[in-house]
Amino acid sequence: MLTTCTPHSAVLTSAQPPRTYLQEHAHKYEHVVAVVDPPRPGLHRSVLRALLACAALKRLVFVACNPDTLVLNAGLLCAKYRPDGAAGGGGGRGELAAAAAAAAA
Repeated sequence: MLTTCTPHSAVLTSAQPPRTYLQEHAHKYEHVVAVVDPPRPGLHRSVLRALLACAALKRLVFVACNPDTLVLNAGLLCAKYRPDGAAGGGGGRGELAAAAAAAAA
């Protein structure tokens, strides 16, 4: 049951990097829900890194118009976690950076 909600809305640009925005706001809350609606090429690697680094992030709503980049982004975001909630063996930030660089090429 939702008892309190403080909505934040931001269009993130290079002037306000995603990691900085999340660091400034997410630590104030126990449970963070993020809604992303990326362009057809998918989430920028800085957004992927920021989402992975946000410990308070409990849910992610991903609106996608391109199934190919949805699969790539979801794989990168989920590789860090196992279904039982334990940390995964791979999918760390190094793999994320390599996959994001390959996707951008």
